[in-house]
Amino acid sequence: LDLHEAHLDSQAAQFFEDELRSHGGDPEMASKLMQVIGMIYAKKGDFDTSLEWYKKRADLEKENPEILYTIGVLCWDKVYKGGLQLDLDKRNQLIDMGLDYLNRASALRENYFEAVSYINLMYREKAKVAQLVGNNDDFVKFNQEADKYMRQALDMRKKVMAQK
Repeated sequence: LDLHEAHLDSQAAQFFEDELRSHGGDPEMASKLMQVIGMIYAKKGDFDTSLEWYKKRADLEKENPEILYTIGVLCWDKVYKGGLQLDLDKRNQLIDMGLDYLNRASALRENYFEAVSYINLMYREKAKVAQLVGNNDDFVKFNQEADKYMRQALDMRKKVMAQK
């Protein structure tokens, strides 16, 4: 990412944040603007600011399972790809946050197998953390939990595909 692109991204983020200030009264418009701002910060590689914008959007649309799901996926992606560069506290924080948003998404939509699949993946990350700190009991427990969610997701997916 060269300096020119970084500058354009900053200008774009500023533009959409200004738009949000002037059109924030319209919830639908505000939600779309928050999504765009979140995407711009993600493209810039500013994960934390991107996540904050996605969370603001989720606060605005608490009943929208896709928005909640997106945050869960972002958290998983950061933990999965971040590996050992992420300290344990940050990893645990992102895992817990991701699980919270994914569980909320799953509760809002029947047979939301995509969300349940990511709950499975989050428990796999919890298992990795347990293994890192030498907690074998939790390692086993979290992998069993992940397997349970994986089977649940597969069953849900079969139901959804049968309905199509």
